[in-house]
Amino acid sequence: MKKLLLTLTVATLILAGCEKDKPSFVTSKESLVGTYRLTAVTVNNVNVFNNANDDLNLFEPCDRDNQMKLNADESYQLMDAGVACNPSSSDSGTWNFVNATSLKVDGDPVTINSFDGKTLVISESFSGATMITTMQKQ
Repeated sequence: MKKLLLTLTVATLILAGCEKDKPSFVTSKESLVGTYRLTAVTVNNVNVFNNANDDLNLFEPCDRDNQMKLNADESYQLMDAGVACNPSSSDSGTWNFVNATSLKVDGDPVTINSFDGKTLVISESFSGATMITTMQKQ
């Protein structure tokens, strides 16, 4: 009985060790192209997107449903979607893919913290503060 249990344990460990690793997602210019919706923004770990304390929000309610479209030609459009702001908060500019962890948006450096093909988390630093933005690909 002990031999059978030992054999089954060893076989289980061998089979578990042989499981194929899931291929990791590779961030590329092509994978980033698409339309995104903002879902969270923090500055120095403070929620400035939809904080219960309205005084801390940097985004008006009409801005919280906006979308950003990253185009293959490295242009972008910020689109006033859903609840429209008055005046519209639409904008446009350029973005450049530098490498899997770095972009430039309108010439300013932006770090790609993570991207799994659906959720993009980026950060940028300015005036001693770090802003972390999370976006969902639509």
